[in-house]
Amino acid sequence: MSFIPDNLQNIEIFALAGCSSIGSYTSGTEVKSIGKEAFSDCTALTSFTSLAATPPTCGSQALYDINKWECKLLVPEHSLDDYRAADQ
Repeated sequence: MSFIPDNLQNIEIFALAGCSSIGSYTSGTEVKSIGKEAFSDCTALTSFTSLAATPPTCGSQALYDINKWECKLLVPEHSLDDYRAADQ
């Protein structure tokens, strides 16, 4: 499991690209953006948790090659509508 601390605001481009052994991931409450291809080719990812109340913006192909049928996105319950309406 990977965890980004609460005070980190930006996940940089290609940050975890190609980390095919990550099965679950949790980002902190202050993440505001996820860079281009930050999680591309993280093919084993089955659970992505965002603790941020406001959905972070995503660069192009930030979640490329993740099996979106198998990977669960977990977000704060009070933010469900915001995440549903977000571009990414």
